[in-house]
This record gives sequence, C-alpha cells and structure tokens, in this order.
Amino acid sequence: MSVSKKGKTLNSQARELICLVYSFMHEEFLEARKKPFTKEYFGRILERTSRATGVCRTTIRSILREKDRLKAEAAQAAIDDPSTSVDVRLKTPERSGRPKKSLPMDIDEYDIQYINYSIRKYYDEHKKTPRLTELLNTLKQELGYKGGKESLRRTLDILGLIRNKKIIYKEIFKEEEKMAAGEDVFAELMSPNMMLTDEKDPLANVVAN
Repeated sequence: MSVSKKGKTLNSQARELICLVYSFMHEEFLEARKKPFTKEYFGRILERTSRATGVCRTTIRSILREKDRLKAEAAQAAIDDPSTSVDVRLKTPERSGRPKKSLPMDIDEYDIQYINYSIRKYYDEHKKTPRLTELLNTLKQELGYKGGKESLRRTLDILGLIRNKKIIYKEIFKEEEKMAAGEDVFAELMSPNMMLTDEKDPLANVVAN
C-alpha cells in the first residue's frame, strides 16, 4: 500500500475524512478492550468503511467500481504499449449544473444600449413593448443586426429584458422613469413662469415699504 508524499496539501474534505476514520478506529480500539471482535465483524468491510467515512454504502460501491475500471484500463494500456503511463487516480465528478449564459460574440456594449433605446422608443410611441419580430426588424434596419429571432430572444433573456416570453419595459426602466420625473418637476419649478418677480413677490412690497 502506497503512502502519499509528505508536504502534500489536503483539502478540507480530505482532512475531515481523516478525522472521521481516526475517530472510528479509536472507537474500535475502545470496544476491543471490552470484548474481542470476531472474524465476521472484520469481514463486514463495506459496512465498516461506511461507518468510518460517513459515506453511504451505495456511493462506496460506485467509487470502488470506478477505481476497478481505471485499474483495468491502465493494465490494458500497459499491455498495448508498455511505455504509456495511465493515471488511475479518481477525479471529482463534474456537476451537471446549468451552463452559464453568455451573450453572442457579435453583441457588444453599443448593441446592448441600442436594444434598450429601441425598446424605450417603441414604448414611448405606442405605450407598449414591441413584439420580438418588431424589435428584430427595427434592429436589422437601424443597427444592421445579423442575428435571427432565437438569437435575439436569448440576448434579451440574458439582459433581463424578457419575461414570460414577452419583452418587458416598466420593470427595467422604472428607476430611470422616477429620476426623469424628478428632473421634470425640478425643471418646472425652475421655469421662468414659476419664478417670483418683484411685482408678484409679496415680500418685495414689504421690503419696499
């Protein structure tokens, strides 16, 4: 049985596993002082491994089968070509998570801004968001967009501009609308018609008198 080299860094999972195995061995030692273990007990290797590592027996069987497969492949490779060296170490299984979404290669920051602008412009004119086909035609005519309908749909989905298969507007731009409304109110208050003159200012007469 080979022993790993000194100085090898163990990850947190391996370190926890070592503690579990040591604790199991210590418990076996204490139990052996009270009663001797039988051959049948030591023969329950799978069960003892499960108790020592905290891993279920089904997973242990799967790992052992994978290890046997790697060893068999390495042995066959050595027969076919003695100069080859095959790694028989177990690898971490890849997670089958959802792949990260990425924008198409032909979409840049300017295109993203123009897409937002086109949706806003259409909404301002029609008080509703454009359909996907309408937005696609606009982008092809004005932006020279080369992608198709599905490519645009995926782009809008990644940008958060589509929800329930519909292009959205209010959820994305409501903060900008609030800011714009605030600016409009400020501009109205500062307009010449709203500014007090000497004739209309009641304090002006008080000061004059």
